[in-house]
Amino acid sequence: MRTTYRVTEHCCMLGASNGFMTTLNSVALLGSEAVSAIVGLYPLCNLRHAFRHTHRAQVKQAYGIVTDEDTEFAEKTAGSDPCCRDWHGWSIEPEHRPPALLIGSAQDRVLPMAEHAVKWGELYRANGSTAELIRVNGQEGQAAQEAQRAQIVQAGHGDWRHFRQDDIVHWFKTKGV
Repeated sequence: MRTTYRVTEHCCMLGASNGFMTTLNSVALLGSEAVSAIVGLYPLCNLRHAFRHTHRAQVKQAYGIVTDEDTEFAEKTAGSDPCCRDWHGWSIEPEHRPPALLIGSAQDRVLPMAEHAVKWGELYRANGSTAELIRVNGQEGQAAQEAQRAQIVQAGHGDWRHFRQDDIVHWFKTKGV
C-alpha cells in the first residue's frame, strides 16, 4: 500500500547527524515547493566517507551491500550520495533549491566537518544554491554527562553547542523563511 502525502505549506527541515541524509532525500522527493529551508546539525552528507571511515555497517545494511569493495558501494548507492555530482537531489533546479544552514565542529572526528558539511556546502554552492556554515567548538563537554555521551562530545560530534536556536531563528528570518 502506498501512502501519498500532500504538503500544502512550506516547511523547514532540520536533520542532525545521520538524519541529515533523510532531510536531503526528503527535499529531493518533496521539492522546493514544499521545503523552504534546510538545517543540518553535525550533518552526515558524504556517504562515501561514512562508508569508508565511520558508518560502514550502517551504510552496508541500508543499501544491501555485502562486501567492503568500493565497486559494490558505487553500484548500490548510485545517485544517493549528496557529495557526488550524480546525486538525485541535484535534479531540482538551482534557483529552486532551498537555502541550507550547516552547523558543525572542526573537532568532529565522527563526521569530520571538512568531509561532510564543508564539502557538501561547497558542492551545493557550486551548483548555484545557498549554503552557509557555522563552526562551533565541540571539544568542551559537561562534567556530569554520562560516559557514552562524554565520548561522543570528546569526538566533537553531537555537542549541545550545535543546537544554536538563536542563530537558526535569525538565519530563518534573514532568508525570509
